[in-house]
Amino acid sequence: MKKYFLIGIPYSGKSTLGRRIADRLQIPFFDIDIIAESRMGEVRLRDTLNPRFAMRFRDEQIKATLEFAHHSGSAVIATGAEIALIPECVELMKNIGHIIHIKRDVEVILAELRETVDSRLVMKEINSGTILDFGKESVMSFSEDIPHYGAVADFCIDNNRSEDEGVEKLVLLIQRHTLSPTVRDSE
Repeated sequence: MKKYFLIGIPYSGKSTLGRRIADRLQIPFFDIDIIAESRMGEVRLRDTLNPRFAMRFRDEQIKATLEFAHHSGSAVIATGAEIALIPECVELMKNIGHIIHIKRDVEVILAELRETVDSRLVMKEINSGTILDFGKESVMSFSEDIPHYGAVADFCIDNNRSEDEGVEKLVLLIQRHTLSPTVRDSE
């Protein structure tokens, strides 16, 4: 049974669409970032600025991805943005499933982030008054990698409109390419 790996930049909709499509396909959903976070234990905001934290988090993401090679059955898996940039992980994902790039324009994501200030991590440096918006910074950082995501993906869907439209596009993609033998009709 195949696995469906959703890749893309932060806030592109990997987890959101992944949960919903897994429900429609009636298969398990896994989020690599959540798995990695749970393995890290309690993390303070300032810890995330430490380069060792980033390396450890990446290692946990890689371990979780490797574990899916041994998971029996189909699954929808939302990867961290970094996973599709690691050649060993890309090769593994291609060997055990399909890679689907969830593409969302940077401008659409940034506009959405501006509207949801409460859900973003924002930090103000006391001495300089500089404001660091982690959501915006992560989107901008990974935006350079959009062509790479497209190059390693087996399939790509545009997710610039509503969440419901993104889900429907993903269902149609899976049905058209017969990636899954059982997809429930929309309710």
